[in-house]
Amino acid sequence: MQIAQPSFAAAVDDIAQAAKAAGIDRTIHPKATAAVGRLEEAVGTAPTRKDVELLRRILGGAAKSIEPDEKRIASLMIDKLDDFVGGLKQGDLISGDAATAADALTEARGLWSRARKAEVIEDAVGRGENRAATSGAGGNTENAIRQNIRAILDSPKRRAGFTDPEKAAMSAIVRGSSVQNALRLMGKFSPTNGALTALLGLSGTVANPAMAALPVAGLAAKKIAERGVTRQIQHLGDLVRSGGSVPVSPLALPAQQTVEPLAISIFSAAPRIANQ
Repeated sequence: MQIAQPSFAAAVDDIAQAAKAAGIDRTIHPKATAAVGRLEEAVGTAPTRKDVELLRRILGGAAKSIEPDEKRIASLMIDKLDDFVGGLKQGDLISGDAATAADALTEARGLWSRARKAEVIEDAVGRGENRAATSGAGGNTENAIRQNIRAILDSPKRRAGFTDPEKAAMSAIVRGSSVQNALRLMGKFSPTNGALTALLGLSGTVANPAMAALPVAGLAAKKIAERGVTRQIQHLGDLVRSGGSVPVSPLALPAQQTVEPLAISIFSAAPRIANQ
């Protein structure tokens, strides 16, 4: 696929004007300014899809700026470029005949959409991991990622373009299955959480030896629940990158048959043990 020079030049001008209207400044926003310069250098060429992807990565580098205002402007430019590629028409492409142009257009839109959606998911996961790490509670990684996935679903703009199966996969991550949620509840009794101490009204020691099973089972349940979310994220990524060709399989957790009865038995016994 090659984009016609006039169409690409018009897109670059639109991006540059949007950046200017957003307040771009060469001194305050050096990375964003350099990214605009790279786009303008490409004007006069008939870029291929790979050329445009490279330019988008350059914009992405500017969007990783630690300066919030520069990040905002660079992200705006990325959105403009994505809108241009997503709205390409046959007349915007250099191709031999109408049928070839139509095929190239369909392929270009599809591949670009997949890459953009995969980036959205990867960003949600990365930000969740970073937030959990900086909070000093790595065990909260799972919840941080789920919150970021929920933010995508809650935003009409961010979820636009995702297919129904992809949104269903995201919803499954956010909502969790009945077993996953039981495991998360059970995981609150992990020694990394402190719910066990709160239950007993003690300060870090367990007076009743029978309660020793709770932290062990809680830790195991917590780890299994975390692995389940990891597999769901992997499935979502595969689904997005493949264009929906990955079979939708039940995201059952390992050892479900043994963990669920264990969770039920411990939770039902906890009040009785605590009152002894």
